[in-house]
Amino acid sequence: MYTPNASHLKILLQTLRDKELYAKFSKCEFWHESVAFLGHVVFGDGIRVDTQKIEAVHNWPRLTSPTDIRSFLGLAGYYRRFIEEFSSISSPLTKLTQKTVKFQWSEACEKSLQELKTRLTIAPVLNLPVGTQGIVVYCDASRVGLGCVLMQNGKIIAYASRQLKVHEKNYPTHDLELVVIVFALKICRHYLYGFPVDGFTDHKSKANVVADALNRDLEFEVDDWVYLKVSPIKGVMRFGKKGKLSPRYIGPYKISKRIGNVAYELELPQKLAAVHPVFHISMLKKCMVDPSLIIPTEVIDINDSLSYEEIPIQIVDRQVRKLRTKEVALVKVLWRNQFVEEATWEVEEDMKKRYPHLFEFGEIPN
Repeated sequence: MYTPNASHLKILLQTLRDKELYAKFSKCEFWHESVAFLGHVVFGDGIRVDTQKIEAVHNWPRLTSPTDIRSFLGLAGYYRRFIEEFSSISSPLTKLTQKTVKFQWSEACEKSLQELKTRLTIAPVLNLPVGTQGIVVYCDASRVGLGCVLMQNGKIIAYASRQLKVHEKNYPTHDLELVVIVFALKICRHYLYGFPVDGFTDHKSKANVVADALNRDLEFEVDDWVYLKVSPIKGVMRFGKKGKLSPRYIGPYKISKRIGNVAYELELPQKLAAVHPVFHISMLKKCMVDPSLIIPTEVIDINDSLSYEEIPIQIVDRQVRKLRTKEVALVKVLWRNQFVEEATWEVEEDMKKRYPHLFEFGEIPN
């Protein structure tokens, strides 16, 4: 504790006595301008890193295994709030700790290691928040990670950052901006709880939403393998939702030629000879695996419009729905490529007209 006035110390000690609180004298220090606490040095202007701890980081032996990297990042990560873009800088080292990645030290890893050591040496002094006025959170997201900085009256209080999770890499720009706001508020909640705060993020994110949607996976190369989108035709009006196992794409087929900027010609099999082989890019989906390893599925009869008719295979139940002026007989139909739980209710009269073979064994009891 540092105070230029002894009366402040007297007030503190008297308060401890009045509240029957105890402090161990050997752990108390008085009239010091700074004090080391939990790896940090606290002084009147703010908080800085402990030079003794930083010396340990600089003298760290060569990293030769994932275990060594985890130990190093554990110590360096303790001071991550002093380092802007910590997660981006440490990314090459972090990747080597993954079980699926072979340990191979590279130039990028060495650069990451030296950059972390340098950043810790010149780490800024972080200010302690004073009151609740002027607190601002700046945050931004990229296709690599999330980052934010907490400031008060133009002075830095803390940095925070992390890499994107696997599923977050598929998020559009606008969603990532929302994710980084939630991340920033969680990280800084002990500073912000119960107080008004201003948050700033990239105001141009909405302008990128359409661009993200239109530019994602919209280019293929000749000799790429792609799936072709098809749509079902139902001969009757169905009451239930479409089954999840109904095919959405057929193939894969090889791209033989590019037609303009948004169309491709495919090498179709003989059974689709009647179908024009040029398709808009919106009807294609890239095949990400070796086509020779794909197990062929059930053959589907596709017409010239790239549609197919869903086939009912069994009537599993029957009921009569009473309306205001009449009664309507319904049958529960099991469709091809669907589970029993996905069977749907159809009008019995329509089903008899289109699929009489389903009723050859007599009427189904109510």
